[in-house]
Amino acid sequence: SLSNTGTYLGEYYRDFTQEFINAHQSVQKGVYRLKAQLLQKAGAPQQSACIPYNATTAELTKILNSVPLIKANGGVTVRRFGQSGNSRFGYGFTYRIEMDAVPTASFSAGAVDLSVACYGLACGCAEVKVPMINSQGDSQCLFARGNVSQIDPFACALQPSITVSRISFLGYSRLSGQGALQVSGGVTRLPPLVGNIASGVTIACVGNGKGVVAADVVSWYATSVSGSGSLVVAGTGWTAWDSSWVLYAPEWAYLRGFVSALDNAPAVSM
Repeated sequence: SLSNTGTYLGEYYRDFTQEFINAHQSVQKGVYRLKAQLLQKAGAPQQSACIPYNATTAELTKILNSVPLIKANGGVTVRRFGQSGNSRFGYGFTYRIEMDAVPTASFSAGAVDLSVACYGLACGCAEVKVPMINSQGDSQCLFARGNVSQIDPFACALQPSITVSRISFLGYSRLSGQGALQVSGGVTRLPPLVGNIASGVTIACVGNGKGVVAADVVSWYATSVSGSGSLVVAGTGWTAWDSSWVLYAPEWAYLRGFVSALDNAPAVSM
């Protein structure tokens, strides 16, 4: 999430020419970078390109999917909430970034962790420009800081708050021995990996149980569907999950405003 004390006015470079181009040609360099790193394997973090303060979902998706580690783990789906000119949103945005199509071959390496790498000129990026006077009438720009805009006398550079928090981690189940993993009611997302083929574990949907598995590879010994049970096998990502949910969701899922049915989506717990 990004927030600041005033409306986002553009980028600041301490360079008149660059700031002029940004202001009059809508050219943005970006103001911060994110870095990606595997949690369970050693390796240097991989940084993204500079990300604009007001990056659209398409822009942020393209930037993050250009990071090799993220691309190798299925890419991201990005949603954005907020408005850079509205105080109710802290003059910023909250992004929901999901790696919703992780290949099963990547499970053993663990989740990809995202964090803030750096901000501003020291990061090889620009800085955020805001009004000189905030909504409370207080000055945000002190000449001693050397951050007053050269082309806009009513604006200055002010570092925003940039935070990354993780909702959940990738997880998967491995079962061994004999027996069955049984769904007897409700709708349950099933793990694509269940031990190895020789383990003898059966995936069973019985009674009114509905099972959904969404993955690129499904490794099961056997399946069993009986009674009014059903088993849905779909591909990775939100597209596959949405399609299977529209077709096979229980009737109560269509109640107006009911969203908890999506708590476990998409294909793997992140």
